[in-house]
Amino acid sequence: MVVVAILVSSFIMMGVNSSFGVFFKSLEGTFGLTRATTSAVLSGRMAFSCLSAVLGGWAIDRYGPKVVFSIMGLFIGISLILTSQTTAAWQLFVTYSLLMAIGVGAYYVVTTSTILRWFDRRRGLALGITGSGGGLGIAFVAPLATFLIESFEWRNTLMMLGVIVWLVMIPVAQLLRKDPYEIDALPDGATPGDQTARVEEGTASPPIISLVKMFQTKNFWSFLFIWVLLAFNSFFVLTHIIPHATDLGFSAIQSLFRWPLQ
Repeated sequence: MVVVAILVSSFIMMGVNSSFGVFFKSLEGTFGLTRATTSAVLSGRMAFSCLSAVLGGWAIDRYGPKVVFSIMGLFIGISLILTSQTTAAWQLFVTYSLLMAIGVGAYYVVTTSTILRWFDRRRGLALGITGSGGGLGIAFVAPLATFLIESFEWRNTLMMLGVIVWLVMIPVAQLLRKDPYEIDALPDGATPGDQTARVEEGTASPPIISLVKMFQTKNFWSFLFIWVLLAFNSFFVLTHIIPHATDLGFSAIQSLFRWPLQ
């Protein structure tokens, strides 16, 4: 249940999160923006996401995934619907950059930390399955948004996506619990005598590392550097591939599926 709930949430969050390129030219044309200014809307969201990720990590420890995922879904929907109603370019930095960052900024933090609490055995498999939701979301939501834009224009598409997020993500979040101990269970694969179980039950002390100590480790900076490169390259391509392809003469649908021009 936990894996399926997070899989569905990941599908929605990453699908919406990675669809900015689909709306790129619509925003550019509607508000008379340059490519640099339009890109800055996404850059602002990424900047705000840094703070959102930290706050999300704190909130998941304090309130659990049901509350956090519900709030994230609420803000994603609000962001999409309010963005559809914008009348000036500066408003995009509030409705999309800020509000969307609150909704999706802590995606990796909350999904990973929840799975780690629930699984001891086959933890990697559980993470892999839930992580696939992001890829599936990117593969399906962007084409869906492109089709809807061509049929209903971009403002109505954003409103429809916002409602879909509310109808799917918020109800699914109600299935989540902070950890298996809330239902008098153990993490999958753990037994009462395991060190993992004893740690979670408070009968053993887990190894604790301070923030100062963490910043002094090579592993921390290696992971940070890898994530920076990954985010820079992936979002750079996802944001600009569709505008670039349409500049070359491809339709938006063709640019998504790499169909040849006829």
